[in-house]
Amino acid sequence: MNGEYFHRAAGGTRLWINNPTGADTVRALAVGAVGATTNPTYPGFLLANEPDFLLPLVGRALRETPDDDAAAERVYQSAVWRNRDLFLPLYRESDGRAGFAIIQGDPRQDSDVNHIIAEALRHHALGENVMVKLPANVAGAAALQQLVPQGVPICVTEVMGVPQAVYIWEAYRRAANASGRRPPFVVAFIAAPLDRYLAAYVEREKIAIAPRVLAQASFLVAREGYRLFKERGYDGVCLVGGASTPAYFSEFVGGEMHVTMNWAEVQALLDADGPLDPRLFAPPEPAVLRELSEKLPDFRRSYYEDALSPAEYPGYGPLNFFRDMFVQAYGKFVAALAARRTELQA
Repeated sequence: MNGEYFHRAAGGTRLWINNPTGADTVRALAVGAVGATTNPTYPGFLLANEPDFLLPLVGRALRETPDDDAAAERVYQSAVWRNRDLFLPLYRESDGRAGFAIIQGDPRQDSDVNHIIAEALRHHALGENVMVKLPANVAGAAALQQLVPQGVPICVTEVMGVPQAVYIWEAYRRAANASGRRPPFVVAFIAAPLDRYLAAYVEREKIAIAPRVLAQASFLVAREGYRLFKERGYDGVCLVGGASTPAYFSEFVGGEMHVTMNWAEVQALLDADGPLDPRLFAPPEPAVLRELSEKLPDFRRSYYEDALSPAEYPGYGPLNFFRDMFVQAYGKFVAALAARRTELQA
């Protein structure tokens, strides 16, 4: 295992560890991770993989509140404390430029601005290096306008395409210019789930398209987003999330793109001492871009800045596909807490 792999990544390509166990976090820090991300699948993941860690948190939350939704939030927060504490030294050593622990809100409430704001403020109160996740939709942008003036570090997730990213970057710019405050800010392109959504569409509709062409879809979207991010001088960090293979890191080496990965993919890159060729600025092959645009309507909506309006987000297939995974996982965790409460009361 080459522990220097991520330290050698060119141009500022940086690793965030995603949904980590305690051991994953320690190992990720050792190989150069600059932060920890989580999403609403995290409590259920820990319940299955670290029950000795999570069950005491569950028991305490159930004792503290009779409401299962509130208990789920407390368990999630308590689980993120570990990431917060492990990354806090890096946060302080870097003067707040790295070392964040990210927590996301209840995905079932993604359209409720007031709920998003209140929840984000509760999460922000967990610690100086805790960053809150907001959805890349109209409600998330409205919440961002209220949270930026309060100095809340923000990561916007569920970004399945360039139009959403530009919409969110512009919202942050307006809020920052109006308030004079520029808290840490991250926009996360969700790569592998976009690829899975498009692959399912290809199979369902029996689209004739070469696997080599289809495999480039999310890479092209994120690279186009990064190009605009740098060209227009937007604030913050551009990140690729939802990685499912080592390629979702190696394809973005070469610039200041950050990537979040689960430990299994991190380990695979370390074991292989994977490629570090500067791929981030590779221009799209015209024939590939043309074929994807002509055959896949949702690729076109994801890639071109003016191809999707905010009013169209509720019907945007890739976004709903990704969010549904969170809604189902979080709902399942809340149900597990309710069942646990019943067991304890029996």
